Amino acid sequence: MENSFINIETSKNLEESLDFQEYFLIKDNIIYKIMIVMNNNYITIITRNYINVLTLNKLSSITKTKFNNIDDGYKYIINLFEDNKIIIKNIIKKDFVNLIFNLDNKTEIEIVLFYNNQHKNILVDKINYLLTEVKLLKERNKILNDEIEKLKKYNIKDNPKDLKICLDVVTDSYASTTIDNSFTVFKSINEILYLIYANENKSIISYDLNKQKKIAEIKSIFKTNITNFKHFLDVKKKRDLIMAISLEGNNIKVLNVNNWECICQLNNVNSSGWLESSCFLNNKEENYIVTSNYNILDNPESIKIFNFKGKKIKEIKNSNYSTSNIESYFDKKSSEIYIITGNKGFINSYNYNKNKLYHKYYDNSEKIHFNSIIKEDLDKVKLIESSYDGIIRIWNFHTGLLLNKYKLDEGIRTICLWDDNYLFIGSINKSIKLVNLAEGLIIKSLISHQKEITSIKKIKISKYGECLISQGWKDDGLKVWININNLSET
Repeated sequence: MENSFINIETSKNLEESLDFQEYFLIKDNIIYKIMIVMNNNYITIITRNYINVLTLNKLSSITKTKFNNIDDGYKYIINLFEDNKIIIKNIIKKDFVNLIFNLDNKTEIEIVLFYNNQHKNILVDKINYLLTEVKLLKERNKILNDEIEKLKKYNIKDNPKDLKICLDVVTDSYASTTIDNSFTVFKSINEILYLIYANENKSIISYDLNKQKKIAEIKSIFKTNITNFKHFLDVKKKRDLIMAISLEGNNIKVLNVNNWECICQLNNVNSSGWLESSCFLNNKEENYIVTSNYNILDNPESIKIFNFKGKKIKEIKNSNYSTSNIESYFDKKSSEIYIITGNKGFINSYNYNKNKLYHKYYDNSEKIHFNSIIKEDLDKVKLIESSYDGIIRIWNFHTGLLLNKYKLDEGIRTICLWDDNYLFIGSINKSIKLVNLAEGLIIKSLISHQKEITSIKKIKISKYGECLISQGWKDDGLKVWININNLSET
């Protein structure tokens, strides 16, 4: 750390005849306090070292000497610290040296050196406070600069408030009311914008959203309806994978989208209840499947982790809750993997590596918590989640503290983060609402579905730009909401 003088305060508690100032010098993580007291006859320089390095004069040893010129006095101060194995250059800035020696040669200089540990914490707190303030100012400045850059690149065609036109993309989709991932949409390695959904015949349909045409229909995947889809990019093997779930049979299949080969199959994952949700997890280049259990009548089963060979690797201890949704989250800063579950009454997060509960996010609600989204802000990681009481709650993920909550609708079934400022919610009243996250206000309502909303996701279609795609219960179809400003170019 470079030398830096911080003028903390000017004391007026001494006699009026004295000119008294305090300064703090930070050098190589050692904090020095320098006090200069001057009256008409002499100057006193008092230096306190609050880190236990300076060993001389721990109580109050005083050295007096006279100097004929500035250089001699300056060398004396430097040598004094170097003799104590503290190498400091320019310990006192030139303006201080000039202040001290800009008197007649008869002026006596008194240097008082003593160690005082009592005020160490107070001083360190002051310095840390100042350094924190400087850091926050830099961060705020960066945020402002980023906002300026966003404004420069701002395109009205990407504004979610202008989403209006609704197109029926497909009409043969089928969705259960219990799941919020009844379809998935993603851009594949080979640049195809896939829409994957299920129909009432228990088939999987792959659809090209850019070309707006069906690619394939994969029949007889399960004997019962497919209720849940998750996409996973297998970077190591350069392939797109789809996880499909049969709720009633507690079965999972992982399929390679490129050839629709089944690379993993799990049967009867739970002995009771329903398999409402599952997710992928990557740990040290190994891919796993994480399962949930929804069972409010009997004893729910714990979270289970399987590899792609179908072998159960482990179970999360003390995770026996009725779980409607499960997600994984990798925190890049801590390199920790977390599993997040939406349960009846609360949200839980688990540390995957330590195999134990991380936080319980509870706010006196006994309703089902359906969805969770991780939002990594500059200063904190936020957990945004919804529940069937129509409330959106925002938590500090790592502390478990509730930051905000907004009563927005009836039973919220699904949520979608648009960007840093907006959240879409879909509910049982057949509407999709756009919410300003900062204020918790509904600023737009989209109405087109005939039944309750089961899933909403953000997509970017080459023809229409950034859009929203939504699905209603059972055979209510999949609809795309388009920014009205993009229609002039189509």
